[in-house]
Amino acid sequence: MSNVIDFATREPRRPDASQGLAAKRRRAEALRRAIKGGEAFAADDQELVARNLHGLIEALVGEGRLTKRDLVVQARVGGNGSTDSTKRLDTYTFPEDGTASRRGRLAKKPGKYLAFATALAGLTGGDESTWLCRIFEGTSFGTGAETASSPEEDRWSRLADLLRQMAAAVVRDEEVERYWSQALTLNGSYDPVSGTLALGPLPMDVLGCATGLAGARCWPGDVPPLASVLLADRSQMPLVAAELIFDGGDVVEAVFDLRLEVRLALGPVNDREAVGLMVEFRSRLDAFNTEAGEPIVFDNVHSDGSGGSDWIGSATIAGRTFKIAAFPFLGAPEAEFRDGCEHAYYGWEEVSPALLRSIFEDPNHTLRACVRDDRSPHDLPPNRFLSGTAVFHLYADLLTGRLEDDLRAACREVAAKVAQLQREAEEAWLAAETTAEARWTAPARNPSRSAEANRP
Repeated sequence: MSNVIDFATREPRRPDASQGLAAKRRRAEALRRAIKGGEAFAADDQELVARNLHGLIEALVGEGRLTKRDLVVQARVGGNGSTDSTKRLDTYTFPEDGTASRRGRLAKKPGKYLAFATALAGLTGGDESTWLCRIFEGTSFGTGAETASSPEEDRWSRLADLLRQMAAAVVRDEEVERYWSQALTLNGSYDPVSGTLALGPLPMDVLGCATGLAGARCWPGDVPPLASVLLADRSQMPLVAAELIFDGGDVVEAVFDLRLEVRLALGPVNDREAVGLMVEFRSRLDAFNTEAGEPIVFDNVHSDGSGGSDWIGSATIAGRTFKIAAFPFLGAPEAEFRDGCEHAYYGWEEVSPALLRSIFEDPNHTLRACVRDDRSPHDLPPNRFLSGTAVFHLYADLLTGRLEDDLRAACREVAAKVAQLQREAEEAWLAAETTAEARWTAPARNPSRSAEANRP
């Protein structure tokens, strides 16, 4: 088997557009097993589920898609249609201004939430699994790594909650749902290598993320661009020393480091237009010239160079760009958190305490923090996590506003690109319409036919 890639014949792979719904159904099945198996339903998850259901019901009632009375009857939580039993919802919903007393009355078992998912599907349409995922969005329940009620685990629940609050403020202030909805109305494409948007014949959302991106893994050019910021990274395999061969026969001895990026992204989690916070996973290939110690920057950095969607065509060293003739075989393992997809693919998961703990407290992998400045630990607020760890820096950046600032900047960058594409689309529409109107209003193009029409 050849250990080089023929770039002339590379072809990117495209995902099955139904994978978003398939991911929801896998998550929903895990939730059903947890419910039927009597798994522990942590207090933090109880409150979050109740908040989620409250938000869903209020939005649907506001849109005129259902009434609370119909919902409680359909879900069989009390009443027979002739009595007002909507107060029963107090046990299963929790508003932002909910009292401590009401919090104490929340359901301690998750079973009825399955009935609410079934009722919502019946009353409004849609897939029951998607409704169930939206109700349990952001919880650790059903993940197989539920957090216990202890001071040690409370910090992960608190971190997840703070991240969600920060993200909600950014989504609101930067009008993320507005520019996201605008992107979904456009035809065009997103180039994940250059980060540019361009007009094209296909919908911007090729993937079809009607059920959101949580659990999805796909080529990033198949979804509109998401606002995303780096939290931490680590190596996915040992360093590899190998030759990089350029056109013309030049050979560079290089060391390659294939890293996993852990990021925060804002996009549709379990619904096309309901934008929320997710953990995003990417691969990134770092390299440096062994002889000179200079970094090598590839044209497709989120790749392992193995071909297909993972192509790499050129490299830049010390300001000079070289076309690659042969790329070494790195023997890369499967892309982590992406179920065997190529490394060029991105993956997204809901932010939950269990996921955060599994990423940042993995005993087999040490994350390298994204340090946003050279602050002294003495200048930072008190921290729930051990100094020097990646999660220590995440928590500090969250409380001081540095993470928020970066996420806002990412939102504004994406919004500007979408707005520019909208302007280009409008100019293209107008030009095509003007051409058509000129054709329709031009003098007759067949003189003989016109002369016959004018004869007495």
